[in-house]
Formats: sequence, structure tokens, C-alpha cells
Amino acid sequence: FLRGTMPISLPLLVLLSGCSAASRYASAGDKGGSLTPIEVHEAPNDRVPTNDGSDPLVAVCIVGLVRNFVDPIVYKNLKHNFLDSISNKTFAFAVLKEYSDPLSSIQNAVKRDNKSLEKALNYVKPIRSIIYKKEEDDFVLGNYSCHYDYNSVPSNLTGVRMNWKTDMHRPGHPTYTKSFGQMKGAWDCIQQIKEVEKKHRVKFDGIFRIRTDNVWVRSPFPAKDLVKYAKKKKAILHDWDMVLFAPRKGMNYFSKFYDEWLKCKGSWPGRSVPELEWEDAAKALGYRYENTPFPQIIKRPDICSGNPMQHCFQNSANLKFRACVHALYADEIPNGLNIAKAEKYQNMMQRCGLPGDVLTSKIIPHGCPSTKKEYVSLLRGYLPAK
Repeated sequence: FLRGTMPISLPLLVLLSGCSAASRYASAGDKGGSLTPIEVHEAPNDRVPTNDGSDPLVAVCIVGLVRNFVDPIVYKNLKHNFLDSISNKTFAFAVLKEYSDPLSSIQNAVKRDNKSLEKALNYVKPIRSIIYKKEEDDFVLGNYSCHYDYNSVPSNLTGVRMNWKTDMHRPGHPTYTKSFGQMKGAWDCIQQIKEVEKKHRVKFDGIFRIRTDNVWVRSPFPAKDLVKYAKKKKAILHDWDMVLFAPRKGMNYFSKFYDEWLKCKGSWPGRSVPELEWEDAAKALGYRYENTPFPQIIKRPDICSGNPMQHCFQNSANLKFRACVHALYADEIPNGLNIAKAEKYQNMMQRCGLPGDVLTSKIIPHGCPSTKKEYVSLLRGYLPAK
């Protein structure tokens, strides 16, 4: 990304020492009268995208809040187990957001500052990067002619639906901005991919959209196999909303939400939840929407937040439970796992259900935790004694 040791300063967007502005365009959000044009910066051309046929040309959109992107466990596994392994011609595009990031309030979170972000970006080496330091530089929901309506959230998603209803009088609440920001960030990335294609006269064969806190425990399928399958089956491959993959012909899948949002007047007619919006976009474009487990897991701020055991348990068919937890939290438990307690916790979840189920279940099996707090208390016993 950079050569030498000159520091990077991070204004509205990442300004890379030795890098030139690749483009300056008025974001489509200007149609709502909200945004100023933005500047996108590009890494030095030590690697140039080509369609020489030796390996698929793959674009990877790293989109979202900065979160644990600055954690070495995240960006090193991303680099070695994903970017460098799926194809010899993989190019990362980063759209990162520093606003509404709760990391600073969490005691055990990796320190996130300009220096740590610089280090992560230098390691991953995205070909183009955008960093939004303020939400208003990204979007202002009140300036669009479209707005969210909680009634569009499916009634079976009780918790989500009630949150949205409660927050309707607060249009800037994170319930809205996180959902909208995810979709807007994917749109930003696609604009940059199109510009890179035009500049270098190439076409990417496949496009990934991943989160900023994915930990790639091992390498996934080679990109050539994914591209071949997705083209043949006309499929969008997804691992919930954590990993999305589309063949080049389906690239508008990633920008469809925001393109439609700009045309919308009044209540948003979609289902308002990102996971469901991604599914609807695939079907609207005539693509199959196939669940495809990828060997990755979400890195939560620390081992006792967000219930990481739940995610490892849910992925136990794809990732070995012990290996999953160790990959995620080796920095917090360097002396190894308490295997007996870990397996006891896993068995308890299998019998009692996941913490999310506990909150909505009317009948709780005997001997099972009845609150999320009890789950966390049990989880803390998983850590080795200090």
C-alpha cells in the first residue's frame, strides 16, 4: 500500500502518502441535496489488474464500520487466508466508516486510531480506499425523498420490527444508519470497481462484499471454482450477510438497493433489513440466492461480547469449534482454551438453544439459562484463570 515509513494522515477520506486522487465524483446522494463530492484515493500501481486468463480477476469490497478491522487477527487472516489465496489477481477495495463505531467504549477492544488503521491498510493494500470520518460526509437520511417504514419489516422478525417502530421518531438512530450505511457502502465500492475497470480496460470476473470484522480461519474455495459455479447456475452466493459473492454480470446486485433508494419517494417499499434486502435484490435480478458457508467468523470486540461462542457453534459444520474460537481469540487466551469448559458450553447451547432463542422462547428447558446475562456469566467461565 505504501513503501517507506512516512505516516498517513486521515482527513475526511484516507489521504495516502505517495498516492494520487483516482477520481472525484459527486455522490448520487447529492440528488437528495446532502453530500459534497468525495475524493477517492488509490494505492501506487505496483500491481495492475489484467485479464490475461491465468487466474480470475477478483474484486473484494471490504465495507463497513472500522470496528475490528484494525485487529491483527482480522487483517492478517484476511490478507493470507483470503486475498492471497483465492486468486493471484485479487484486488481489495475498502469503504470504511469511522462514525457510530462503538469500539472506543469497549474496554478490551483493540485500540483504534489513525496509526492502527494505517497499519491495517498498509498490510491489506487495497487498490482504492474511502474512509468516512463523519456520517454526514457519507449520507444524511433526512435529505432523501425516501424514508424507512417499520411496517415493511416482516412481522416474524419481532425484535427488529419493534426496534424500528420505537426508533421511527429518531431517523438518525443507529438502527437506521447501520442498515443504510451497509447498503450505501456497497454502492460506493461498485462505483470504484467500475472506474478501475475503465481505467485499466479490464473486467472483473467476480466480486465479493465482505465485512470489516471477518476472520478467515482458513482459505475458501478457489475463485475460479466460485466464478465457474456462479456463472453456470446464475447464482449469488452468500453466508448470511457476512460474505456475498456475485459473478461480474451480476455486479449491479451490490448497488441495486441504493440505486432504487434514489428513485424512491415516500416509504421504502423493500423489507428494510439488510439480510432480506440482499436476498430480494438477487431474486429481482433473476439470480438464485444460495447459502454457501465460508470459513470465516465475526471477530467481536472481546470474547465476552456479542457471544462469539454462538457464532462458532453455528458454524461448527464448517469450522471445528475449538479451531474457530482459538482463531478468534488467541490474543486474549494465549495460554490455550479450557477445553472441558468450552465443550460443556457447546453442549449446553446444543441442548438449550442459542442466546437469541432464549430471549424470544416462551418455554425454557430445565437447567438452561433464562437470560442473556446468564449466558455471558457462563461464557466467562470459559476463560482460563489468571
